Amino acid sequence: ATAEAEAPPAADATDATRYYTEDELRNHDGSNKELPLMLSLGGIVFDVTEGGTEFYAKGAAYNCFAGRVCGRALAMGSLEQADIDLGEEIDDLSDNELQEYIDRVEFYKEKYKVVGKMANAAAGSSAQQPIQPSPKKESKPGSEGGRRSQERREEAVAAREAQIRDREERRDDGR
Repeated sequence: ATAEAEAPPAADATDATRYYTEDELRNHDGSNKELPLMLSLGGIVFDVTEGGTEFYAKGAAYNCFAGRVCGRALAMGSLEQADIDLGEEIDDLSDNELQEYIDRVEFYKEKYKVVGKMANAAAGSSAQQPIQPSPKKESKPGSEGGRRSQERREEAVAAREAQIRDREERRDDGR
């Protein structure tokens, strides 16, 4: 067999049925500017390059999530390495954190390109099960459903920002 035949298939960013291992995902952490920035949440792999470079590139505030499975940390609003290292372990999260997890998956689906799934999610690992998409009603921009959806997103963002401010204030008060 030729070397070309033995090489693994190239990562096709347009193939949302592609499965990624954690090792493959780690290559997309911003270290190689030729590769897209990617992360995994809910067993889904997102390309966050377009619209997310300022957040996820090397040296950016959220680069710690690039190239990683990071559902738990995103649900908790945590930048702690220990939470990031726990990947998709969400069984012990509070109801609010679980709701944040679900909301975060939906947000990423709307904002970023889905390029695949985690390989261990496909194999049935409970820690990496993909989140099933919620049924979506068709709504045209400017329609009542579209406005409500936008309002819910804005409320969720405002609530999340308030949670982060409260957490930072409590942390500052504890010093």
